[in-house]
Amino acid sequence: MNDNSSGEERSAADVWVLPAEELHGLWENLIYDSQLKEDFWNRFVLLHGPPGTGKTSLCRALAQKLAIRLSDRFPRARLVEINAQCLFSKWFSESGKLVAKLFDRIRMILEDRRLLVCTLVDEVESLTHARRATLAGLEPSDSIRTVNVILTQLDRLKRYPNALVLTTSNVTEAIDVAFVDRADNKRLVEPPSERTAYEILRGCCYELRAHGAVAPPLLLCAPLFSLRVLEGVRFVESDGSRASLRLLEVARSTAAAGASARALRRLAGRPRCRASSTFDALRAALAQQLRDAAYLCNSPAPTSPSF
Repeated sequence: MNDNSSGEERSAADVWVLPAEELHGLWENLIYDSQLKEDFWNRFVLLHGPPGTGKTSLCRALAQKLAIRLSDRFPRARLVEINAQCLFSKWFSESGKLVAKLFDRIRMILEDRRLLVCTLVDEVESLTHARRATLAGLEPSDSIRTVNVILTQLDRLKRYPNALVLTTSNVTEAIDVAFVDRADNKRLVEPPSERTAYEILRGCCYELRAHGAVAPPLLLCAPLFSLRVLEGVRFVESDGSRASLRLLEVARSTAAAGASARALRRLAGRPRCRASSTFDALRAALAQQLRDAAYLCNSPAPTSPSF
């Protein structure tokens, strides 16, 4: 999208052709305790919660899954990701034009009733902030007009039977009632619990081994069991379950520390190390991530996860 007044190119939206190879397997890799994946979707969805909990990934994965599942009804599908920050121009009255231009393009796509269009607005709290700042006299009136236009345009998208609106927010308390009222389904996405953290870390262990990042003797001698298997043996330690129980202790520590799913998944992307076992590598990488997060938040560093 082009801002005509400034001559600057403003990327207000990215369009994905679905199904996309980049999103293959994303739905299956997202792990949650609740039935979130089964019952969260609707015509207008709002996912809110702390950063790193997989809200944006879940929206993308849903769009991919629907493009495949509804292919008989909609042979073609698109995911339109709107960059909310780019909808506000530095020039007075231009923001409304940017919004109108963007949604005109989306409606043109929606005119093809055999085309499924999923519109994703990430971090909608930026829109809310603009509305509140305007009411407080901190922003020009153009901002609140732009926000009202956005809300109206989103309402119009709901009239199309081939349209799905997905929104996310990192700051729950910043979402104002104007947006909340429009959402058919509002779901809180929380950091991983002990159970979810275990399954994520279990997958990371196998990725580390597959990539040759650490020495894998523990994994070769004793596979990491699912929680159902551990529950079946009542968490009794044995030669076969010892590795799994050690990993469960790590998961318990990460859940207590409030580590995000994003932080846990990044463990598998750590560079090659000389750790003597997969668990040593996970412990070192996870402890470093928690220290970095604590430093950025100006809070005391948490205790290193125990094994």
